[in-house]
Amino acid sequence: MTRVVVGVTGVRAILAAFAALGLDDRAFRTVVGVTDAQLADPDVVLPATSLYRMWEAAVQAWGRPGLGLHSALQVPFGAYEVLDYLILSSNTVGEGLTHFAEYFAIATRTSRYEIHPRAGGMAFELVWQTPPKGVMFHLRDYSLAAIAGRVAYAGGPRPACVELAGPPLADASEYARGFGTDVKLRARHNALLFSEAAWNVPLPRRDADLNRTLRRHARLLLDRQPRPEAESTAMHVRAALLQESMAGPVSMEQVARRLATSPRTLQRRLCEEGTSFDELRRDVRAGLAREYLANPGLSIGEVAYLLGFSEPSAFTRAFRRWTGQGPRAFREAQGRRTSSPPRR
Repeated sequence: MTRVVVGVTGVRAILAAFAALGLDDRAFRTVVGVTDAQLADPDVVLPATSLYRMWEAAVQAWGRPGLGLHSALQVPFGAYEVLDYLILSSNTVGEGLTHFAEYFAIATRTSRYEIHPRAGGMAFELVWQTPPKGVMFHLRDYSLAAIAGRVAYAGGPRPACVELAGPPLADASEYARGFGTDVKLRARHNALLFSEAAWNVPLPRRDADLNRTLRRHARLLLDRQPRPEAESTAMHVRAALLQESMAGPVSMEQVARRLATSPRTLQRRLCEEGTSFDELRRDVRAGLAREYLANPGLSIGEVAYLLGFSEPSAFTRAFRRWTGQGPRAFREAQGRRTSSPPRR
């Protein structure tokens, strides 16, 4: 499997945001196990599990909803270094976001950004490397809000709308204030939506020569990172399923089109890797179901809707096939585990 890593640039920016919120950033460095010397070295990468542990500690210390959203509002422009200035020096909003997506792996490989046409505009969409769970939803809010803020700083417009898939971690009004626009909760995708006119807005500090130099530097930073092992077809299918099935089942034909292959070739490659499309689809939906059910703010009916079931009873039957227990029993068991005192 590919080793999922994060760049020290992204970790530095997050720690600075935590400090601005009054949290003890040095304590979080201990959780991650990163030294001051490592934080100063742009070539250092850390395992994603370290990043998640840091967020878990920060969420506990923060003790309030919406840490990801509030953290994004505290990250100063320039904290993401070359990525920020690629946006600032680009000709248009769309060009800046295209460059940001191309070199986003400098900051993290836990996710990536894809750009897709939507009716009347463009979607700048967050795509997870692995199915999100726990604090990864705080990272969802942080990443999207931070990028929206960078576009605004560079002189571009706020997105026309923001879509957030998965459990909301703040109320709708708080999201609207943080993003500065309408936010659609429990959507199918995680994306910033721009109108065609907004996507093509010229940026006031565009500088073609500087932008070209920054792209060369960004490519050098990427080339110096440890190269991930070759990704399996199953990993690509999981990522595509996660992206497409947030609000319903998806067919092999849809995934094959996304991966630019045929259904027959896709199934053959999965078979060679010892799995199948149906197994991967089941695992992705079951994983999403567990994460949604772990959020007490979502009713079982809402979870069923998010997963594309026509009615809660159909979801209950499917969840029992996947896990051997009904969703209500699963949620009650989760509640008992989280409320039980720690063993001595």
